[in-house]
Amino acid sequence: GGATGPSLQQTVRLTLAAATYPAPGERTASTLDHTAAGIAFPYWQQSVGWRAVGARADRIGGREIVTVFYGRPGGHRVGYAIVGGPALPVSGGRTVTRGGVPYYFLRQGSATLVTWLRSGHTCVIAGRRVTEATLLTLATTDVRQ
Repeated sequence: GGATGPSLQQTVRLTLAAATYPAPGERTASTLDHTAAGIAFPYWQQSVGWRAVGARADRIGGREIVTVFYGRPGGHRVGYAIVGGPALPVSGGRTVTRGGVPYYFLRQGSATLVTWLRSGHTCVIAGRRVTEATLLTLATTDVRQ
């Protein structure tokens, strides 16, 4: 709480929480009809086979965190959160750079996550039973705006 805003750990917990809203619909061939901090969430069903299955919106420390949940056959599920405001600090883990963008991989409990900056805002994709390779594919299939 307070003016310090959310931590990366708090954000990851939201990506693993339950959806509180239905799944947003497709806006274009590559984006959903859902945004956070002016950034559209990606439509991944056609490109990588992950379908939007729900959403939620939270506020921590006065900052909005919007999450869209994606699923695929076999019960795999990830949450993709965009945090409004300045970048969240990241420490530890492993870094992979693609297209000049550093992607940070960490573990939190039984979840694997990737975090990076998109238009100056922290993005986090996390899930259980997903590999770093899958997370990197999702993050780099992301729509750049």
